[in-house]
Amino acid sequence: MKKVYKLWFLLMAFAIALESANPYLPSNKNSEFAKNNPYLEKKKKKSHITSTHGKPVPKYQLLPPITAKTPPPPTPKKPRKIIDEDGNIVEEKIEPPKPLTPQELELKDAQLRCYAEDGAWCWKVGMYFFEGKVVKQDYESAFDAFEAGCLKKNGGACYSMGYMYEFGRGDVPYDSKKALDLYLKSCNYGYNLGCEAYRRLR
Repeated sequence: MKKVYKLWFLLMAFAIALESANPYLPSNKNSEFAKNNPYLEKKKKKSHITSTHGKPVPKYQLLPPITAKTPPPPTPKKPRKIIDEDGNIVEEKIEPPKPLTPQELELKDAQLRCYAEDGAWCWKVGMYFFEGKVVKQDYESAFDAFEAGCLKKNGGACYSMGYMYEFGRGDVPYDSKKALDLYLKSCNYGYNLGCEAYRRLR
């Protein structure tokens, strides 16, 4: 019996460690998206679900346009004095930081919203990294964002996670069973493509 309890505690500790490794989850308070996040101060609004004849109508997974806020200019660094090859003391040349493009600002804003608000923003962040059009393609970052969105009950994020398991992307292994479970979750959260993928894979 003691061995069963020890095994259970080990599994729970492993699950907590995995969860805290995801920077988009609220449990990870050390992530850059948790510090000075302006969206954490706002109260969360309850999503409005309309109904027809007493039956709930699923909310479409459409995102509102992003109004990214331009961050304040960084404090300029003071140049250090260094010794060159001839032994002369000169000031170090500091190149000004490269300004972010509008698309990069949108991604940054979506990452902050993903941490603080609903999973639709996490899904959007995941698609940025999955497609690799705005930033460098990174399947690991895409998977983290999809996972956070799925835990926040976003159907599109669950579907994208299932897609990565079905076809294997990056370090995500082929696993049709996990893909099927995620497609079912996606369908239950009102995402039609998840229902179609579940029927196809089943």
